[in-house]
Amino acid sequence: MKIQLEEHEEKIFTMVLDCSKKFFKNSNPRVAGGWVRDKIMGNSSYDLDITLDNVSGYDFATQLREMHLDEISTAGLVKQNPDKSKHLETAVLNINGQFIDFVNLRKETYSTSRIPLIEFGTPFEDAHRRDLTINALFYNLETKEIEDFTGKGIQDIQDKIIRTPLDPKTVIPKVGRTPHWGAIW
Repeated sequence: MKIQLEEHEEKIFTMVLDCSKKFFKNSNPRVAGGWVRDKIMGNSSYDLDITLDNVSGYDFATQLREMHLDEISTAGLVKQNPDKSKHLETAVLNINGQFIDFVNLRKETYSTSRIPLIEFGTPFEDAHRRDLTINALFYNLETKEIEDFTGKGIQDIQDKIIRTPLDPKTVIPKVGRTPHWGAIW
């Protein structure tokens, strides 16, 4: 399955890939989540979340901004703050008027707390920590292919099913925040 990119997406993805190849050879940038889901469904989307292997979103975004000062008007950092349900540090860039989040791939582990320990992870681990299979899809910028590490996301979109990648009892609190899919309780 191929995704049809819009002109502004092609430009942004080229900028990201150029930065990756020049400074972060093992970063393998991917778009994650809602953008991939929306594109598969044939919808436009401005929800660009770029995930990266082996580099923080902040480090990558800082370098990308240095490369393209004329096209990136603002940069910001949303710091990790578990007390406010911000379990992940996120860099945000405004590229030609579009806000884009940059984060590292991650895995979550829970001890006795509801607050997860966040660590660098693999695409498989990142996909399985997400709320729904349809939000656990990736678009690999290098290969230009959709990656479905749960093995269920693409089919669930086609079948109009929502389900969690893992045991629902683990992710139910997240799903309750997903009004787009009518899963409020």
